[in-house]
Amino acid sequence: MTTLTVLTRLFTALLLGGAIGYEREYRNRPAGFRTHMLVSLGAASVSLLQISMLEEAGRLIAENPALGEAVKVDVGRLGAAVISGIGFLGAGTIFLTRNYIKGLTTAASLWLVAVSGLSVGMGYYAIGVGTALLALAVLLVLGRVQEAMFRKSGIITIEVAYDGNQSTLAVIEEYLLRIGAKVIDLEHLEARKDGNGICLFTLDLKSSADKDALIREILENNGVVSIRVIKGYESQ
Repeated sequence: MTTLTVLTRLFTALLLGGAIGYEREYRNRPAGFRTHMLVSLGAASVSLLQISMLEEAGRLIAENPALGEAVKVDVGRLGAAVISGIGFLGAGTIFLTRNYIKGLTTAASLWLVAVSGLSVGMGYYAIGVGTALLALAVLLVLGRVQEAMFRKSGIITIEVAYDGNQSTLAVIEEYLLRIGAKVIDLEHLEARKDGNGICLFTLDLKSSADKDALIREILENNGVVSIRVIKGYESQ
């Protein structure tokens, strides 16, 4: 296997992992651009290592046939270790909140780029590239379909950065109760370095008009630093 072949496979795996990782990074997921690139690159490196070990074993046996019984190379063992080991990395992206689980899609994408990287590293470009492209289609196209379904259903998830005072949250919750918005889930994230708190509100609203009024009303609160719509609303 030539140096050019090795570099081509590594670079291809890097690009495929980066493409999927960029989509995850754009959606502000815990494992993003660099993580997916490194996973894909590492998986491809393992595949190349397997091939090199197999070639070296073949060379040794050809030079000394007596080693045929002593030298054993399991072609799939290292790849299997990658597939199982990536589960521990993926588990770190999964967060269990009060009413739902987040991060499963990102965990699945990490596992998938590992498979894609292994395939490319072994030289199966059609499998590796095809898998990555289909995964991108699922994340991009079906992601928009899912968001459209959320908009239609009236469910919205917003990220609110506030001054850290519980009284600010109390005012927001009082307003939500007043307009009849049902709080499906409330998640307190780790405070930022500037001392501001972060909360994720998942709400069930009545109509699309309520969403516009909701954003304006919450932003008028002096304790609110910023607000960002995560899901269920197409911001202008």
